[in-house]
Amino acid sequence: MKAWPTLGFFVVEAFLLVAHWFIFRTWVDFHGSIPPGDSAGLLIAFILLAFSFVAAALLSYRFSNLPVRILYKIASIWLGFLNFFFWASCLTWLIWIPVRFSGLVAHPAAARPWIAGPLFGLAVLICIYGAANARWIRTRRITVKLPGLPPQWRGRTAILLSDLHLGNINGAGFCRRVTAMAARHNPDVVFLPGDL
Repeated sequence: MKAWPTLGFFVVEAFLLVAHWFIFRTWVDFHGSIPPGDSAGLLIAFILLAFSFVAAALLSYRFSNLPVRILYKIASIWLGFLNFFFWASCLTWLIWIPVRFSGLVAHPAAARPWIAGPLFGLAVLICIYGAANARWIRTRRITVKLPGLPPQWRGRTAILLSDLHLGNINGAGFCRRVTAMAARHNPDVVFLPGDL
């Protein structure tokens, strides 16, 4: 059984390395002329980023200090960007193949930056929106009518707190903020259904 975590580590890390390589190759191939030194620096940055999340996750199991929390936040944010950059890379190639072989564009190579640039830009915008959306706490007030409810429960207030994802990203400060928001409603009962 002790081999399973190690195998899991290698499988996840292999997937992350392949995804980073694919994004790197797409960016370099479609960006235009990138000087060899810049390309090598970008490759090194991508390799380091490929290991950042697994390293941060492993460190966070053992340590709970400011440097580990900062590394974990950076790695998690990058993982979100990686997801959308991966899809932007896939779409870039899916658009490029018909452009390349259709004969509709006189100089297909000149279209490469115009394919990748907007898709990667859109990926950045989606990530920024997602990060802002994740920090926005929503409250909804819903009146529930339940037949057969005992009289002592009529008119009571229940709070449902979901998807808090407490940990290295949503820490104690976030938890205090959510608790204060819930306390303002003066609930009679609090439900925590999941993703705590």
